[in-house]
Amino acid sequence: MNMSLRSGFPALLALLVLALPVRAAALSKSEVVNNLMCYSCPKEHLSNCQCGGAQEMKDTVQRMIGEGKTEPEILDYFAARYGKAIVSTPPRQGFALTAYVAPYIGLLAGVIVALFLILRWGRPGRRDTAPEGDAATGDGTPPIDVADRERVAQELARLEREE
Repeated sequence: MNMSLRSGFPALLALLVLALPVRAAALSKSEVVNNLMCYSCPKEHLSNCQCGGAQEMKDTVQRMIGEGKTEPEILDYFAARYGKAIVSTPPRQGFALTAYVAPYIGLLAGVIVALFLILRWGRPGRRDTAPEGDAATGDGTPPIDVADRERVAQELARLEREE
């Protein structure tokens, strides 16, 4: 690992830690309401619904927050009362847990691949071009030796004279 990558690694690590979502300590009504559907309006998100049933649910959420209930407890209450379809976000259990975990796994895999490529491309002594005479040219054709170059030059000169 070269020196510039080693010195930049703590900064990269700090950036990744800061990019992780930070959860606020206090629970707000809008956080819970954004995860619920209205029971009286089919397929209507509670945060957008203005019917009486929606207002009743919002008041219940506010009351439960005042009682010190957590978001999972409130969501479980509504799921028990109206069925699991009332919760608009997937439950954080079983196979549905992949909806929460997969983005972080993808991000971690991307960071690992990026670091691998950066380290590989940054190795000292890596050559971008092959030494002349023992490898193919940039377009994949084999290199031309001196005798072939001379023959090509003679043919070009002969063609120019014929014109």
